[in-house]
Amino acid sequence: MAVTCQEMTGLGYLGGDIMIDKDLGPLMIEVNARLGLAIQMANGIGLLKWLEPVVEQHKKKPITDLQEQIEFSKKHFQAKLPDVLSQETV
Repeated sequence: MAVTCQEMTGLGYLGGDIMIDKDLGPLMIEVNARLGLAIQMANGIGLLKWLEPVVEQHKKKPITDLQEQIEFSKKHFQAKLPDVLSQETV
C-alpha cells in the first residue's frame, strides 16, 4: 500500500496510517507528506534513524522495482505484532 501511495504522489518518502479491519484487512486511512513528532514518539526513535537505511540504499543503488521496494520496506520497517494480536487476526 505504501509503495503504491509513493508512486501515486511522487514523494521521496511518506508516512502512511494503516488500520487493520477484522473483516476487510489492512486499510490505508491517511498518507502524510511530512511525518510528525507523534509518530517518532510512538516509535521511540527519531525519523533520522528510520531514514538511514533508505538513504544508504539510495546511495548504493536506488530501488525502482515495485517488488524490491516492498521487500526492502518489510526488511527494514515491518512491525512485530504481539502474539495475541496476530493470533486474533488469523
